[in-house]
Amino acid sequence: VPVFENALDVVSLGAKVDIIFDLTGDPDLRKKLRAAMQESHNQHTVIAPEVVAHLLWIFFGEGELPHSAQTGY
Repeated sequence: VPVFENALDVVSLGAKVDIIFDLTGDPDLRKKLRAAMQESHNQHTVIAPEVVAHLLWIFFGEGELPHSAQTGY
């Protein structure tokens, strides 16, 4: 799973990306991601909140999922 230093860089990949897992807990970043996806006409990629990542980690992961500074929507 690719990890990006700048979360907005993933938008340039367009529909090649199915899911963006937002683990930042930063509502401003989520807004920027959504806006960038709209500007690029990307209607394919889904932004999954941190709670979805935690749920998947519980089902499939091992160990603890790293915690972010902020959580929730």
